[in-house]
Amino acid sequence: HRIIGHTLDNDSRMATVAPVVNRKNRDTLSLPLRHIRLNRDGRGEHAISQVPLDFDNVELRYSLTHGPGRWSAGVSYDSRAILANTDTRLRGYLRWQQGF
Repeated sequence: HRIIGHTLDNDSRMATVAPVVNRKNRDTLSLPLRHIRLNRDGRGEHAISQVPLDFDNVELRYSLTHGPGRWSAGVSYDSRAILANTDTRLRGYLRWQQGF
């Protein structure tokens, strides 16, 4: 079987606490804190880890409306490297989206 839409399957767990600040001008600032347990039983093929893996994640996100679209930027940090062939713990992104 193949996971579609999320990296968690039925033997994984994620707990999240995410304070969010919404401003009058529709800007949004959030700070999700997550504890993740992937592939808890260590069986089967998992998209990220073939062995049980526990880690924590923190992400800082900021979004603002500008013209017809919305800009978002964020940076996240994992307590351990989770992707194969890398020791990267810090990631960032910049996104622009427009609704219809």
